Amino acid sequence: VVMRCLTEALPENRLSRLLYKHKFEEAEKFAIQFGLDVELVYKVKLNFVLEKLASASVGGYGQAVWADLVDEAKTNLQKIVDEQFVVQYCINAPWPTFDTAQEMLNYAKSRVLKRDDRKTATYMEENPLLLTEILEALAKLTTFYGSSGPEKFSG
Repeated sequence: VVMRCLTEALPENRLSRLLYKHKFEEAEKFAIQFGLDVELVYKVKLNFVLEKLASASVGGYGQAVWADLVDEAKTNLQKIVDEQFVVQYCINAPWPTFDTAQEMLNYAKSRVLKRDDRKTATYMEENPLLLTEILEALAKLTTFYGSSGPEKFSG
């Protein structure tokens, strides 16, 4: 006699399982179908891309692999509403080149400023440090560029 357990009776459990298996497209469709948090899918996918970026930085992968990972990160960041997550991701990701790091920090800055235009007082009261964190990271990047040059940049 064979007994099977219904472990995925709850949609949340099924979604977790799909994310664990890195089946992101299927997880996205599933989340939409069952009214679950689709942004969670994008965040988990971005964390997976972050891991790949980190391993690619030490693995000496080619420019094409880097470009694909950066494009995938950009695509998913645009789908995320959580500004705090986007800012932290852009600041902490090991971007492959100086130009990419600067581009992603400027992207985070533009997201915060656009959001700030819509809800100026309320938003800046809730998250006063977001813009400051981005500007500090850009300042450090610029200082590094001035003292060492872009060729010494390693994410």
